Amino acid sequence: MAFEAEAKAIDPHAEVQAQIGTLTQRLEALEANETEQVKLIQQMAEQVNALSVAVTRLHKRNLVALSVAGAAAALSIVLLVR
Repeated sequence: MAFEAEAKAIDPHAEVQAQIGTLTQRLEALEANETEQVKLIQQMAEQVNALSVAVTRLHKRNLVALSVAGAAAALSIVLLVR
């Protein structure tokens, strides 16, 4: 639930009870919005964590691939020199 941009304005000339009611509604909307933001931030943190794990795995695979390629290059040089 997003905080409505067109939230009911507080009428300074209205009765105190009406002002309190409007303030209560606005506060509830803000609290609901904050709760949604917390959920979104948690989801974003989980996604960033998953991306970090994936990048770490790719880095390890890349190191293995480069090691194998280096060994193959060295072996081919040795075989060509013979």
